[in-house]
Amino acid sequence: MLHAFQGGDSCEEFFTVQGSYGTKIEAVTRRILGIKSADPKAKVLVFSSWNDVLDVLEHAFAANDITYIRMKGGRKSHVAISEFRGQQVGGRGHKMQKSEPKFIQVLLLLVQHGANGLNLLEAQHVILVEPLLNPAVEAQAISRVKNTVEESIYKLNRSRNSSGFVGNTKNQDQPVLTLKDVESLFATAPSRAPKTDEDKTESESLRYLPPSMAAAIAAERRLKENLTA
Repeated sequence: MLHAFQGGDSCEEFFTVQGSYGTKIEAVTRRILGIKSADPKAKVLVFSSWNDVLDVLEHAFAANDITYIRMKGGRKSHVAISEFRGQQVGGRGHKMQKSEPKFIQVLLLLVQHGANGLNLLEAQHVILVEPLLNPAVEAQAISRVKNTVEESIYKLNRSRNSSGFVGNTKNQDQPVLTLKDVESLFATAPSRAPKTDEDKTESESLRYLPPSMAAAIAAERRLKENLTA
């Protein structure tokens, strides 16, 4: 299930989702209803790895009065992005109407599209429908919103479905790689004996590991620290 939305006066559990779509889809819909209640002008990016999931989310959002647009890739991607940003969109040969553009609260897109150099600083929230095993891919999705801390404050909302999440749930609000994890990748355990050349070589070799392997090592070290604490 999705963890409770922070910053709103209402709890998500009090929002009723119209229609029956399954636990995960209803949890995502309820999360956005909570965001909408706390800040009607907040904008949300919803990432999924599957087109079928985005299809069902479209039906759920329409039934629950959540304005959305879907980026399907290709030449029309910029149209969806412009509408999400609240910009006027018009084709060639057509006069632009000066009416206020429709407010779009949610942009639906595939995780694969999160690596296309797209920056959407208009959004304040990111929802990942499925847990991502590769922290590099997750970081790319988040970076669509968060360019720098000063430019955008964002909230990361992860799917907490117990049937779809495997791992240690003790510190769910921490990012996949914490500062402590990163530091642990470049430092060995403290020891009174001086470091040998072999120890230094092993520490240096961690710099060249793929992000997924580095994350696994960091997670294993964190688990050992929690068990010994």
